[in-house]
Amino acid sequence: DSANAPIFGVDTLGRVNVWNQCASTLTGFSTADVFGRKLVEDFVSAEYKESVSDILKNALMGIETANFEFPLLTSGDHVVEVLLNATTRRDAQDKVIGVVG
Repeated sequence: DSANAPIFGVDTLGRVNVWNQCASTLTGFSTADVFGRKLVEDFVSAEYKESVSDILKNALMGIETANFEFPLLTSGDHVVEVLLNATTRRDAQDKVIGVVG
């Protein structure tokens, strides 16, 4: 949790299950505020919802994306530009369990 970049993750249904301290500081949303909520639906601005959704879907299929910039909504109804490196998350049996970025 000491990373100096925002790190967030979603499960296979797109619900937030990773949200580090930097993401909290940057957005004003605590971990408790975001856990279980849909990342794309609740925290991505309208014009980027489709693109970010596609990137997450691809990562769930093992197709990772690097350096995709998009606006993430903040608690003050502003946006902050973040750089997404969508990486597939797998469990010990190599089953896809989500995406981290």
